[in-house]
Amino acid sequence: INDAITRNNAMLGHTIDYLIGSITSLFPTFDAHPLITHQSGIKSLSYYYLSMNNNRINRTWRQAISYGINYTYITEELQDGTVYRSNGPLAPDFPGYDPNIQAADYNLTKARELVVSMGFGDMGWSNAQWVAANFVAWNFSYNIGNDFREGLLILLMDNLDLIGIEVIDQGCIWYHIKCDRERGEFFWTGWGPDYLSPFNMIAPLFSNKSASNRALYHNHSVEMWLEQVLTETNAATRQALYSNILHQIVEVDMPHAFGYHPYYHSVHSADILGVPYNAMGSIYIYPMYRV
Repeated sequence: INDAITRNNAMLGHTIDYLIGSITSLFPTFDAHPLITHQSGIKSLSYYYLSMNNNRINRTWRQAISYGINYTYITEELQDGTVYRSNGPLAPDFPGYDPNIQAADYNLTKARELVVSMGFGDMGWSNAQWVAANFVAWNFSYNIGNDFREGLLILLMDNLDLIGIEVIDQGCIWYHIKCDRERGEFFWTGWGPDYLSPFNMIAPLFSNKSASNRALYHNHSVEMWLEQVLTETNAATRQALYSNILHQIVEVDMPHAFGYHPYYHSVHSADILGVPYNAMGSIYIYPMYRV
């Protein structure tokens, strides 16, 4: 069932047994339904982010953008508290995670200082002057009808206007966003692990050799460290290499505005038992059974 509303209504109508892609606003309804089990609270290992075209948006602009976004509004309002803030591509429970690595958080003063360092604007300007400036205009590509991305568009327009960036609405159908998003500047997407290795979360998104590096990011040192980590057998040395990579990506280059990790939610018929809940969000049918 492709349509999300139809799919969720099918779960409520008990015409399907397992729901993929639950609508967060329906969680209280699922919780109250006697024929439905809603398992929640598991921290997912998947990662969602604002991708920035690194060929068109230089590092200082990316840093300013990263400090200019209100992430609390994203996690608490747009996603109703069903996600938690990301400090990079690795979730806290993921192997290789370094708690000392911190992503940029909302800091309008810091964002404006970075813009001024490039010769734009003035720290003495009022909000109205910043909004009127429009130093650059970059588009945000998203699929029309996606409530979250449509809400994010409004937030980006509001937040980035305060640092002199005009965000252009480039809504389109899903087919076009998948095919054409590299031609624009911003789009929101996510990535999930196939297996529990930090390499599986980092290399696809940040290696210049990867077709999934849709931000078009390239850093020679990161490429070198990724090569080294593949052959390094000492655990402490491998962790040091991953920490170097994460520091460069998250705290220096900022090819993404690092968004959030979801809490994993599983919704299924109450008479289905043996459901293996897991942070990777993988569906494993074999142990399930009906009572």
